[in-house]
Amino acid sequence: MPELAVIRAAEGPAQQLLAVVGRVRAIDVVDVRSENSGALIEVLHDEGDQVSRGTLLARVKSNQQQAVVEVNQAQIEALDAQVELAKIQFKRTATLARKGWVTKSALDQARAALKSALANRRAAQASAEQARARVNEFDVRAPMIGTILARPLDLGQVIGLTDVIFQMGSVGPIEIEAEVDEFYADDLQVGMTTLMAPSGSGAKAAGHITEISPRVDPRTGGRLVRFMLAGANGDFRPGRSIDVSISVNRFDRAISVPRSALKKDGAIWQVYQIVGGKIAARTVTFVDRPGSSVIIRSGVQAGDCLVLDPIAVAVGSKAKAKAKP
Repeated sequence: MPELAVIRAAEGPAQQLLAVVGRVRAIDVVDVRSENSGALIEVLHDEGDQVSRGTLLARVKSNQQQAVVEVNQAQIEALDAQVELAKIQFKRTATLARKGWVTKSALDQARAALKSALANRRAAQASAEQARARVNEFDVRAPMIGTILARPLDLGQVIGLTDVIFQMGSVGPIEIEAEVDEFYADDLQVGMTTLMAPSGSGAKAAGHITEISPRVDPRTGGRLVRFMLAGANGDFRPGRSIDVSISVNRFDRAISVPRSALKKDGAIWQVYQIVGGKIAARTVTFVDRPGSSVIIRSGVQAGDCLVLDPIAVAVGSKAKAKAKP
């Protein structure tokens, strides 16, 4: 007589859980682009780096604009010489005018020449500052304090104005985003509590629903649901998959059984029980929500001995419950 793994049905507090898989994302995600097209000549940071606002991330080639700066600087130096010459001429003319050796008209012309030279130099200085500012636009800087999530481009690539050089995520609080089938999403409410664990990890953290999108994606039939952790947890890194269990409903008295104990026979669901040393089938109804366990509505009573793997046995066959080690 084979020994089967069983579970003894018991009535007690239970909760209806909805299990979904989400992904961690920073609350603010920014695509960093260059204000100018050209070749990437420096890439100073990579994925995972934390940077401050204004940190230099990359440089785009700007030889032509740098040449404009050098031309403007040369013009300023030439105009500096003109200003010095105009000052000397004005000073000499003013001295001669005081002695009466030149006319007042000559003094006015010297004064006007000096003002013109000074104005030309100010204009050249403004053009030079504009050119230097234009050169700085070829420097790609961090728009905020954050972590670099992705760097899709490499050194030497020629980029356009629409190309994303870096993707940055804000530091601090993170959120988990999951797509929930519209049929189940209708039962959710903002504030519902959750237990969340990084996929493959047993470390669970409490959280809650913060947002439920009213829009249904016509391609998938799902609605986006966002969650926040109740506290900090270093295992929840942007991009990581998270197993989320949403507490949809709680019951003071109910029978909860593992989903593995259910077997579908045509249009009905059954559980297998060991009764008098033989396998007997019982039709059941239950609250069907994604999760490892279900809440039984009918067909199972407290104390029933349920087979955990009904697929492995046949109705009427002899069996006994496996003794606990």
